[in-house]
Amino acid sequence: MTPIGVLASVCGAGLALGVVLVVAGLARSTPSRRRGRVRVPVSRRQLALGAAGVVLGAAGWALTGWVLAIVIAPAAVVGLPYLLGGGKQAQLGIARLEAVEEWVRLLATRLSAGIWVEQALISSAGSAPGPIKAELARLSARIRSGMATPDALQALAAELASPVGDLVCAELQQASRNRGQGVAHALTQLAELVSAEVAMHRQIEAERSKPRTTARLVILLTVGAGAVLAVFGDFMDPYATATGQVALAAVVACFVLAMVWMRRLTHPQPAPRFLVEEG
Repeated sequence: MTPIGVLASVCGAGLALGVVLVVAGLARSTPSRRRGRVRVPVSRRQLALGAAGVVLGAAGWALTGWVLAIVIAPAAVVGLPYLLGGGKQAQLGIARLEAVEEWVRLLATRLSAGIWVEQALISSAGSAPGPIKAELARLSARIRSGMATPDALQALAAELASPVGDLVCAELQQASRNRGQGVAHALTQLAELVSAEVAMHRQIEAERSKPRTTARLVILLTVGAGAVLAVFGDFMDPYATATGQVALAAVVACFVLAMVWMRRLTHPQPAPRFLVEEG
């Protein structure tokens, strides 16, 4: 590579790194408001990956002469964790369902002793399962502060954000209003339904993990082979031309779109809820 090309690579890397730093400054200085303000959804980890990608892109540009490397490398470093992931979020959702089941069984045990629904909800926060401990602590605080129990349960349903959470909260709302008998038995039956829901989700996730594993292998093999061929040998030399760069950009775009589509197919979509506030 000529000295001018090296200088251009360094300048391009500096420009891209400057953009990353500007985004970082905006992300740290922009106030977080729920309404009326836009928050930049950039984490420190993503910024670090972007900066590392810029450095790799500059190195790739210097080694191969591909201007496109300054764009592909940061995109690959930031995007690969997304494309290779997916299973962690599904497992977290299953863990939360299991926690809801455990909590419902705990409530059924306490209500069978004859205490009020409000007392059972407040006391259950102390021994709540880990995945929903924070949500139940806020529920207990709302009831202690004087909020009506149905309203507090409505807020809990919004935080759980799942049809199972809606079903549990709706049952507890009904129990808090009517003060009828048989609440403990109804909650026990509800816990059995949640248990069946957990088993179904585990089976679905086991089936989804197969194409997810295949997609990971395809991505890793493609990226690894492309990087090796770009640096060693002359197989990829035609892509160093202007026409080759355009063709390479089209190939990379098609590959990324295909992998994103595969990721969406193996990603669990949120189920529709019914206990939602209007407006």
